[in-house]
Amino acid sequence: MSDTDTAQLLPRPQTPPPAPPELTARALGGGVVVGGILCFSNMYFGLQTGWVTMGSLQSALLGFGMFKALGPYLATPFTAKENVVLQTTAVAAATMPLCGGFVGIIPALRLLSPVGGDGDNNDDVVGVRVGRIMMDMGPIELTTMQLFGWSCALGFFGVFMAPPLRRQVILREKLPFPSGTATAEIIRQLHRLPNEDRRSNKKDDDEEKEDEMEKN
Repeated sequence: MSDTDTAQLLPRPQTPPPAPPELTARALGGGVVVGGILCFSNMYFGLQTGWVTMGSLQSALLGFGMFKALGPYLATPFTAKENVVLQTTAVAAATMPLCGGFVGIIPALRLLSPVGGDGDNNDDVVGVRVGRIMMDMGPIELTTMQLFGWSCALGFFGVFMAPPLRRQVILREKLPFPSGTATAEIIRQLHRLPNEDRRSNKKDDDEEKEDEMEKN
């Protein structure tokens, strides 16, 4: 038997299957759907109470249930990492009423009364001088496009504020976040992930984070 025949009889090393993608269109789409539902409910709840709920646990549960029902029609199963992306997207949309001031500041602007007037006669408006600009302190109503632009500006600002905040409060100070910890545990149980991975890899993850901070 030649060397070529021997090599053909030897078992070939099996390459591990590629890891499933984390950022997928279905995860983002599911997050938008769940976040939109929570956003409208938070808008109503916030106008009544002045506060909203983040909806981290609700987003993870609703997203998992939605894709669980769609399981027979999916080419690949819905993964835990996709659920993380889904709930992160949903939370960002759900908290927009509070972050954008839609349940407090912006509605209050419409209730402003003209300075020096009784609120019914516009001729009594006195106004306030801010620098060289004379501003009327009457009701301020923003158009739909102005509100849309305000929301986009907040989202654009948040993209650049998130990395330094993560580096400070998570990597350096390692502050515990109860809602995030509970959501991670819920996702772990829903997708039946082993618990030992978190304990065995915790030290390695901390070392990698410290190396990352030193490089930056």
